[in-house]
Amino acid sequence: MKKLILIIIISVFAAFSSHAEEKDMRDLLPGFWWEQIPAICVDDKSLWGYAQSKDLQPLNVSYGRVNGKEDGEVVYIVTYWVNVHDNQSMSSVKTPGSKYSCILFRTFDLQLNPGFDFNPRVDT
Repeated sequence: MKKLILIIIISVFAAFSSHAEEKDMRDLLPGFWWEQIPAICVDDKSLWGYAQSKDLQPLNVSYGRVNGKEDGEVVYIVTYWVNVHDNQSMSSVKTPGSKYSCILFRTFDLQLNPGFDFNPRVDT
């Protein structure tokens, strides 16, 4: 059943994003292709328990929108988790209204970019 739900999520995401965005992506990234990415899905309560057991905290949340447009409807939610004490990270994704998330990756040896510009941009 979980596999079926994951297939449905991936299909919906692909239907919303790939059709209208494919031409734009080809213009921006010549030679691109779609790839299947393995993910582990779990109910949200278990995800939070797992994250807590690994000392991972949500660093940020961002939203994927229809056709990759800033004003599009939200179709998925990405959370980036970090354990600053052990230099680890994890990324999870879910769809609005769902009660489960899918972990896309968990990594080790996290290195923050020391040259990252945290100053606000001033547009004129």
